[in-house]
Parts: sequence; C-alpha cells; structure tokens
Amino acid sequence: MENSTALEGDSGSLALKISDTFTLMGRTVVSGKASQNILVGSVLKNNRTNSTYTVTAIEIFRQVAQMAKEGEVCGLMLDGNAKECKKGDELYFK
Repeated sequence: MENSTALEGDSGSLALKISDTFTLMGRTVVSGKASQNILVGSVLKNNRTNSTYTVTAIEIFRQVAQMAKEGEVCGLMLDGNAKECKKGDELYFK
C-alpha cells in the first residue's frame, strides 16, 4: 500500500488560502483553491490565529472526496474551533 502522507504537502507549506467560510449543520467549512494536495485527516494551521484543525471531510464540485489535488477548488470541513477562520486567512500544513 502506498504511503498517503507522501501525497500531501510538506510541513509548513501553504495548503489553502480561504476564499469563503460558512457553517453547515454546526460545522465550519472553508473553501478555496488547494495550493498542494490535501487529504482527509491532514492537520492544518491558521496563519492568523495559530490554531490547528484536522480536515474531517473534503468536497469538490458537490462530490465527497478523500483528497483535493493541487489547483482544485474545494471545500474543507474542519474540526476544532474553526469558526474563527476568516476570508483571506491561509492554512498551512502542520
């Protein structure tokens, strides 16, 4: 089996610049264009708040996915206190 961690970006590298945020069934979803591959389970850090979040789900064109590839516009459902995320924030791989 292939090591899935090799498919995602390096620690400290930009994963996504947030273009929009919204709440769906009490969970925070951020959207934007993936700067690198992002996997469900990836741990991301907000550049503005220094908070960390785990990606619990990914959606691309209304389809659930396990990975957002570099350059794809996607929605990421985040755990934790992600309500503090704002448009323009950048999420980096932890």
